[in-house]
Amino acid sequence: AAYADYSPDWTYTIDWTTLSVAGSSVDYRYNTFDYGKSMHTDGALSINKDTTIGVTYLTQKPDGSVVTNSTSHDKNVAFGLNSTVNTDAPSFETDGYTYNSRVNHNGASYVFDGWYLDQSYTTKAPDSVSPSSSASFYARYIANTKTLTYQANGGAFSDGTIQDKTAVQQVGARVSFISNPSRDGYVFTGWKDKDTGDVYSAGVSVMIMPDRDVTLVAQWQGVIPIKLLGDETKKTYSGTKQSYTGFTVSGLDMGSYTVSGVQALAQGTDVGTYKGTIDYSGMRIFEKSSGSDVTNQFEVVEASEPTLIVEKAPISIVTPDDSKLYDGAPLIATK
Repeated sequence: AAYADYSPDWTYTIDWTTLSVAGSSVDYRYNTFDYGKSMHTDGALSINKDTTIGVTYLTQKPDGSVVTNSTSHDKNVAFGLNSTVNTDAPSFETDGYTYNSRVNHNGASYVFDGWYLDQSYTTKAPDSVSPSSSASFYARYIANTKTLTYQANGGAFSDGTIQDKTAVQQVGARVSFISNPSRDGYVFTGWKDKDTGDVYSAGVSVMIMPDRDVTLVAQWQGVIPIKLLGDETKKTYSGTKQSYTGFTVSGLDMGSYTVSGVQALAQGTDVGTYKGTIDYSGMRIFEKSSGSDVTNQFEVVEASEPTLIVEKAPISIVTPDDSKLYDGAPLIATK
């Protein structure tokens, strides 16, 4: 219907394209085309006549194929091109056709970057065009990225710095968190999304990047101070080496937690006082109700060794009764 005034004098132009992406131009996968794997060729027929010209729009799909749309326009009459694009909306219209502002491929998000004059995406088309002959425009989609910011919130990052760290991440992609920060007297419990309040606990290492800038704030819990106090005991000399391993955990509810890995030992043989040793380098603390290892929520602020006192062994001297007839001499007991 657009060419009801068909004339054999018209000229035709066929544009063959494989969208040979080069340089900074990319496909939906953000990679340069591999022609050995995804070769695709399209032919677009444009008609040039005295008063009108054909306009072709080529859009590459995530699977590598190309969608071609065509319209006709009066020669040398301007019409909107990139001026019609609104990537904040889910879709936009160009020359009567609807296009997606954002597309997803393999979980990652890509955003429309504009119409280009060449299939290598080196020259972006102006907002308004007025071609005098057939024209082709190429849609380019680029990675949709947002900024991810980490805040140590009173702590320090693994490299010792305290300033915010930022990274550009692609929307929809899996993001691995940086190493956990540290803070004296506190235990790191996770990252909190400053905008939503969502918390990624310390055991979570990844997130899916949303379509917005994100600030993650380190969350801290003050460690609970505990004391490992070696006990004192007394034992009676036995002639052999004796040992004592008793200690008390102060500041910890032993009805709710169990402690393992503490090595306390005092030893001695002869009568005397023996100060031992206490080693808690392998200490683990477990919550009884859940079985969870919560060692990092406690800090030993004092540790003392156990004491063994070996005391003298008591002995008894018993003399038996003795008797004799009186003979005027003293009675001497020798047993």
